[in-house]
Amino acid sequence: MARLAAAFGSSHSVMLAATLEDWLTGFRESDLRMPYYDDEGRPCSYQDLLARAPADAQERITPQLITTRFTRCRKPCAG
Repeated sequence: MARLAAAFGSSHSVMLAATLEDWLTGFRESDLRMPYYDDEGRPCSYQDLLARAPADAQERITPQLITTRFTRCRKPCAG
């Protein structure tokens, strides 16, 4: 009888394979074409989600903060 010896998970997010330019501007166009779902899994529009965004959402997506997040994602893990 076989036994599970190990299990691993790995993100294959497009964000990890994208360039900084994609993060800063490229996704703005493709995001509008994507299907969206609310927290309950119901289909909704990009505009619906935008209307529910936190009041400080614009402050969270400045080019400087996006660049910082991109750099952190590309930084090798210590260990």
